[in-house]
Amino acid sequence: MIGIRIKSSGRDGRVTRPGFTLIETLVASVVLSIALLGVYSILQYAVKVEGRTALRWNDYAAAAVVVSHMAASLEDAVNVPGLNALIARSGPQGGELICQAGTRRHRYVWHTDDLNDFNMDLQTMIVAGTKNLTTGQPVEEMDQQGTWHQIESSTIAKRLTDLSVQFGDFESGSINWTNSWDGPVGTVIVRIRAQAGEAIVERIVVPMANTELGMGVEE
Repeated sequence: MIGIRIKSSGRDGRVTRPGFTLIETLVASVVLSIALLGVYSILQYAVKVEGRTALRWNDYAAAAVVVSHMAASLEDAVNVPGLNALIARSGPQGGELICQAGTRRHRYVWHTDDLNDFNMDLQTMIVAGTKNLTTGQPVEEMDQQGTWHQIESSTIAKRLTDLSVQFGDFESGSINWTNSWDGPVGTVIVRIRAQAGEAIVERIVVPMANTELGMGVEE
């Protein structure tokens, strides 16, 4: 059944049109408010999802940079006669990894800050065999005496949730992972695991060390 409103005429004979009552106005306002609230909720949810996605991507990128950087150095590692090509230790509060990749000897250092997050720094010296061309001090002396503070450092990553590096000898048949290594590369397998937020990146690296550098620099 269809309701029809009938126009009425005033005393002067003019036709009057019916308007909205107060109740109709209130009902329309409530309906409009509900609709706008629904639209706002959808937009707010979309913004939150986008923010979480961006945060997860940033976390993954931060962890991937650390793993890729260390893996690249290890993959280029070479053995040098009279010098340990890989020196490393890793623990709950931080660690250190020193490796020689061609004419560069890298030192990665990571440690926890006041918030218990990990920060990683990188130092690099130019070398020719066992000769340090950056400071002139023999490489072995710097490794043993801990005088790497003479080399400028750069920050690779900050506020990592977790960072661990483990080592194993794959020639022993069964790999027993340890937190340290001091010797040549070629038989060692390295597992690098970095976490930033909820993102975890892990990689296994086997430095082949197909080349041995035995060159030196005459004084």
